[in-house]
Amino acid sequence: MTTGWTEDPPYQVFTDPAFVLRLLLDPGEPLDQVCNVDAFLDIPGKGTWAATVFSLDEVRRLMDRWRTTGENANGAYFAGVDNIIVREPGVDSIVAAVRDLVEEGSYDLFLVQCNDEDSADPLETLQELIGISDADTSDGHIRWSIYQRAMSIPEAHRALRIAVTDEPDKTLATAVVVALFDHVAPPDRASWINALPRRARAFPTRRSDEMLVAEAHHSGPPPVDISTWSDWLLRRVAASSTSKQTLIKLAAEARTKRARNLAATRAKTINFTPADSRAITNEDDRDS
Repeated sequence: MTTGWTEDPPYQVFTDPAFVLRLLLDPGEPLDQVCNVDAFLDIPGKGTWAATVFSLDEVRRLMDRWRTTGENANGAYFAGVDNIIVREPGVDSIVAAVRDLVEEGSYDLFLVQCNDEDSADPLETLQELIGISDADTSDGHIRWSIYQRAMSIPEAHRALRIAVTDEPDKTLATAVVVALFDHVAPPDRASWINALPRRARAFPTRRSDEMLVAEAHHSGPPPVDISTWSDWLLRRVAASSTSKQTLIKLAAEARTKRARNLAATRAKTINFTPADSRAITNEDDRDS
């Protein structure tokens, strides 16, 4: 057996006499700069194990970001049952960490074992989990229907993640990841974004950030400034917030008539008073 790196798209594969390590990298990603990657560890006779590997600087970057978005108690902690943190970025650091875990026999404490279903066709696994069979999965509309039904089944998420990674239509894969944000915990959204090629991550990253803003204003004090909010974010907060003051602010200041009307309607269901009514601009006199 030859020890070293080979390429098996979408994976970079490191083969060692004791294990095979597969890293899910983007095409052209510099190997010495890898700092946030899904890793799959194959050990003869022990099955396949998975984890997400972060560099120390990448953890710091994420926690600094969460300080502004409110995620993980404003970036107060970083936690995960299948996360490994290495001091330096790059695949060499990752291999060194994995080799040590294998030699110590402690890999099973930090990585999660993949089920046998992970080696099967993920679309076949998803069909079984949602109770259908023999669907024509060459049709993107049918794949989307399968993905949609699987989103609400937590047990299907592992196969769904593999299907997203393998999905030939990257626009469809992006739509699946964004739709999944309503079905997974906020800290898990980043790992789903990372299942996409780097060039496809901008929109889901922006949407994830917007969802954190919307979740931060579900209750509590109103936002200071909504002038930069997207139309989607305005509608999301107007439809989901239970804060009367937030709804009044949106009803008075939101850029679109649709968001103003929605916020005004919902505000009137939350201990609405005549003073509150005066605080809302007559939306019929404003441009949409």
